[in-house]
Amino acid sequence: MNTSTALKVPADTARLPATPGQVDAADRVTKLVTDSWRIAAPFWPLKNLIAVNPLLGLEDMPVERAMQEGAAYFQLTDLPGEMHAVNRETIKWCQAFFDDGQATVPMPGRQQGFYRAWRRLAVFDERLHGNDADRKRWLAALPDSPEAAISECLAELDIPATGQVRFLTLLLTTLPGWAAHIKYRTEWHHAEPAHAHPVSQADYLAARLAVTCLLWPGAASLLDWHARARRAHPARGPVGYLCCPRRCRRGRGRPPWAC
Repeated sequence: MNTSTALKVPADTARLPATPGQVDAADRVTKLVTDSWRIAAPFWPLKNLIAVNPLLGLEDMPVERAMQEGAAYFQLTDLPGEMHAVNRETIKWCQAFFDDGQATVPMPGRQQGFYRAWRRLAVFDERLHGNDADRKRWLAALPDSPEAAISECLAELDIPATGQVRFLTLLLTTLPGWAAHIKYRTEWHHAEPAHAHPVSQADYLAARLAVTCLLWPGAASLLDWHARARRAHPARGPVGYLCCPRRCRRGRGRPPWAC
């Protein structure tokens, strides 16, 4: 994290009654979360694995456009280095929370849900705050509500309103495996008995955004990176996406299994 960038400590409004403006803001964040998760396809556990269309959230588009969008979101060959750092810390906390009895010492507080359990413990994670007093204060002051934390973090990262759904979507597609697992847990929970350690889609995004604020304060540039990725994947006929890009030009040539 750029130590010259001072994190703004969120105001503590947890005990104050919600104003009409705050209710509207909460509704807006709920819609942001719903819209950003639309593109993520669920992934079933191995014990009841089910094949899923990887373009599940793009089915309303013509196939050429859907494959172009899917390539720009999911075929990540040059992910920014800062995003790798954010991913490593996200993976670490997901592994701790979603542990299914393998860990010698289980993560405490998981019954509170993913975001609240993470928020309670993150202040002790030196990889996140580097023992910097300002960053520790910022972590400790994060709102208890994941929706409020999402709003705070989007403002902290200076993500424009017009790019917020796309930015949140990119936080999912740049770590697609965990997003797919959480999509399964949150939308197909009826397939299994109730889980003792709940997670919501807002939970995951709130924690991921907070980690991003700490490790990559300039993460708004991810929007520019994605715009370049879209230009690198121009719309083509479906055959073009079935061809090996190393040996075929303009979608003409052998399919990848023949290369």
